[in-house]
Amino acid sequence: MKLTVEQGHLAAGVGYAARSLPARPPVPVLAGILLDAQDGKLRISSFDYEVSADTMVPATVTEAGRALISGRLLADIISTVRGAVHLELTGSRMLLKAGAARFILPTLPLEEYPALPDLGTTFGTLAGSDLAEAVAQVACAVSREEAIPLLTGIGLQHDREAGTITLYATDR
Repeated sequence: MKLTVEQGHLAAGVGYAARSLPARPPVPVLAGILLDAQDGKLRISSFDYEVSADTMVPATVTEAGRALISGRLLADIISTVRGAVHLELTGSRMLLKAGAARFILPTLPLEEYPALPDLGTTFGTLAGSDLAEAVAQVACAVSREEAIPLLTGIGLQHDREAGTITLYATDR
């Protein structure tokens, strides 16, 4: 794997995937971010059997490949460098160069990383601002009591025939 990507694109993608990484992963590979370079794009993914994140950023891919890197370490490094970022996988190490900065990062075993879940069929789209407004309207009713985890989230119900999405929450 060998590629060049703009720092802003890479920071956004890694930051997005790193937000879903578990604080205390049950196995070390679940603390990793999967980098998959192919056809002018870098796919950045994370998965811990409960939550997955998956995004793509434009990249100049010289050599296609995949690598699993510690997500928090990668996010910290990417947030500090500037300019174009060059990534090159050599054996079990990832060389990261940006300007005068050089980092050699260990990789995690790819064969132990779980397959990302299939996203299924898309039944519709919703503008992000509309979803954010709907979430803001029901978030005030979410329970802060962790004794009943079911009440600490927002439910979402989709009615395909009516073309509607209903969000709901309660604190009892």
